Amino acid sequence: MGPYADGELTGAARARVAAHISRCWVCSGTLQTLRLVKSSLRRGPQRAPASLAAARLHRYAHRLAGAAPESPADGGTAAPGGNRPPPDHPPAP
Repeated sequence: MGPYADGELTGAARARVAAHISRCWVCSGTLQTLRLVKSSLRRGPQRAPASLAAARLHRYAHRLAGAAPESPADGGTAAPGGNRPPPDHPPAP
């Protein structure tokens, strides 16, 4: 299915797969899903993810500055159980 979706098949092989897909609802659904996934991946973020070392340095710098580390998952606030206790919780001994 992948080579067909990528346009790598030619001639008789392409015609044979196209004919099968037109009759088989399972394969036509698989092809549609594959095309959606490939399209989604092409439209995805174009920046490389931060390295683990960069993330650790960023967290360490925030810790030294006394600020809560930023987390992309929670919009930049410290996660519960992170480096600082919640405001209504006394500091740890």
